[in-house]
Amino acid sequence: MLPEIHVWVGLPDSNQLLDFSTKLLPDQAALEGLKWKTAIPPDFLWCGPSQLPDGVIYKPNIDAIGFILNRITKGRHAKLVLE
Repeated sequence: MLPEIHVWVGLPDSNQLLDFSTKLLPDQAALEGLKWKTAIPPDFLWCGPSQLPDGVIYKPNIDAIGFILNRITKGRHAKLVLE
């Protein structure tokens, strides 16, 4: 259900976190053979660090960030070459 890369964004200028995939977490857990035992998550999460639900942790993955930035850069380069 969730994409291969779970994408969320941290907005440092406003100290906010945005995740549009939270509603899919129980379904993803079920696909992995896990039982969701906490409250059903909201459809999305948009809050500051102090408002995160208990037990929720977002940790940037530098390798994933580098991968996405590399793909974006290659995509722009390919478009420029084709034009």
